[in-house]
Amino acid sequence: QKAKALKAEFDFRGEEVEEMMAKVKEAQAKRDSLSATAGRSGARETISAADDLFSELDRMAGKIEDEQAEGDAAEAFSNLDLGPEKSDYTIDLNEPPLPEPDYDTRLAELKRRMGED
Repeated sequence: QKAKALKAEFDFRGEEVEEMMAKVKEAQAKRDSLSATAGRSGARETISAADDLFSELDRMAGKIEDEQAEGDAAEAFSNLDLGPEKSDYTIDLNEPPLPEPDYDTRLAELKRRMGED
């Protein structure tokens, strides 16, 4: 009778071990799946970070090109030969802008003059 009880206990423990092993394998499979998902997420984050870096580099290159163009324009302007005499023309940045011309009136005057000729 004691042998039967031990055999039953042994069988019961064996089933528990098998269930635990199945749960361990299931947990390992889930861990591997999560690891793969994390790897893909990490790869996505890395790619996103690389995209951000290249975007920033593109913005910096654009700024450099703009500054280069401004420098080229300033150099070209400074190389203009405007003659030996100084110009009387000045620009006052504090002066209010000129009023918009009345284009309709100017057009009417032009048509009137063309009609006289």
